[in-house]
Amino acid sequence: MSSDAVLFVDDQPLRSIPLRAHLALHGAPLRPAPCSFSALAGAGVASGDLLLVCLRRPAQWAMWLAHHSHLERGRAIALFQSELRLDPERLEAAGFAVSLPLEQAPAHLAFSLTQRLNGSLPTAAVEEDEYLNLLPLFDDDAARQATLGDETMLGELRAMLAEDLVNRMPLIDDHLAAGNLEAASAQVHRMIGGCGYCGASALRSLCLELEDALRSAERDHLAECYQRWLACGLKVIEVLHGAPPPGGPTPADNGLTNG
Repeated sequence: MSSDAVLFVDDQPLRSIPLRAHLALHGAPLRPAPCSFSALAGAGVASGDLLLVCLRRPAQWAMWLAHHSHLERGRAIALFQSELRLDPERLEAAGFAVSLPLEQAPAHLAFSLTQRLNGSLPTAAVEEDEYLNLLPLFDDDAARQATLGDETMLGELRAMLAEDLVNRMPLIDDHLAAGNLEAASAQVHRMIGGCGYCGASALRSLCLELEDALRSAERDHLAECYQRWLACGLKVIEVLHGAPPPGGPTPADNGLTNG
């Protein structure tokens, strides 16, 4: 089931932003914007696209049944709400090659998709976002100023930040996937202070940007901000989990420069 690109079919595209962001980090070449169910009958679906079809409501299932017959069989994956009670036989009969429940956390769902497809999910090189290089990942001078030069405190705060990110980032994924932008924004806001004390300059800046994007709810801008925030947050977790105490040697070959 080789494909040229991945196209989301979703009538609630804001809710698929976390999954799209995680798939992009896996190297999946995503079409720039999701397609609505009503567009399935039109010319908006390229013949080589792999379709990820988000079935959240009975009406969407009905529209898929009405319009899927002209699409190439076996090039669609169903991501469905369990409450629709769609069994594997019905999904296969409706042209789906793979089906997975949408209730999974977006990070786990992206991983499950790549595993279930055994390499047939199209991949592309994950390009470094130049925007992420405008600020240092960590500004040690600012962090030492914030902690009055207390290296022990700074080390403890960074360990707490790593633990907080591991716990909070999936919550933000889940809130946005559930369409609860207000709750997602509140969780992002709580990250800002900790990033400031730890000198996590880039992540703090991206948290502020994402908070504004969640308030505006403009889909394309929010998707872009979320992708950058997710990539930076995961990079901070990676560095902090393997980082020496402040002032110690830099982890080898991490490709990052501390301020």
